[in-house]
Amino acid sequence: MPKNKRKIGEIFVENGTITPKTLHRALERLNEAKKYSRLGYILEDMGVVTGDEMAQALAIQFGYKRVKNLVKYSLTPDLLNLFSVEIAFRYMLFPLKIKKNKLYIAIADPTETKIISNISTNHNLEIIPLVATRSEIIAAINKNYLGKDMLVSKRKTILFAEDNSDTCREDLVQLLSTHGYRVVTVNDGIEAFKLTLSESPCVVITCKDLPKLGGYMLLDAIKNLPETKSIPVIMMSDGTNVEEEEIAYEHGFFDYLAKPINPVSLVTKVKKAVHAFDEAHTKY
Repeated sequence: MPKNKRKIGEIFVENGTITPKTLHRALERLNEAKKYSRLGYILEDMGVVTGDEMAQALAIQFGYKRVKNLVKYSLTPDLLNLFSVEIAFRYMLFPLKIKKNKLYIAIADPTETKIISNISTNHNLEIIPLVATRSEIIAAINKNYLGKDMLVSKRKTILFAEDNSDTCREDLVQLLSTHGYRVVTVNDGIEAFKLTLSESPCVVITCKDLPKLGGYMLLDAIKNLPETKSIPVIMMSDGTNVEEEEIAYEHGFFDYLAKPINPVSLVTKVKKAVHAFDEAHTKY
């Protein structure tokens, strides 16, 4: 890693990807961001930098090689067992090969040094990082860890995250299915985030309180990635609480559903969220 890393914005300006004026606007947005963000995410969200351009700039900044076409890799069990799919998704990591006690690993964010150090220590391997895009890593994780290709379903997918798998939930899932939606259910927040990346839902419906990762933290995780930040997230909570509903909206939830959930309200709000998702993906 270079001792004196150049700033990512400077790299983009120097190679002509963006203008100094665009960099200034992005820095202003970064300063105005209420929550933790990064300049790279801001630039991608503005549509002035692609994922591939971001990966190439990070490779230059950190002095790492750029790796592409990760889906061509077929991992052996020893590579798959180095770390879990949850770790792979959370930190955007993908093991490539082990050669002469060196683990070559694709990463989307070279600043994730702590997890890299932990993997090195746990397995007594020297880590050789290579930079890839998040979308490339997600596709490779899906193929190798989950055994699925990133195929776009003809039906809109709704991710329904609730830890109480009762008859009521089954009725609501069936209701959404009859309206033409493909519904994927999950019982905890970590699994919900993992499936947000692997199933590409157009709407996520989550309980406020979920095991492992609560509703608010799940929303933050979804909104923190350019690939998923446009997905509307609807929060469910017990009873009607005006203050809690206001907090949910202020935090960034698209909509709010009070339990017991009214079927008509559910369908109406899901349709509105799907429309918002479609609008976000067609505005360019």
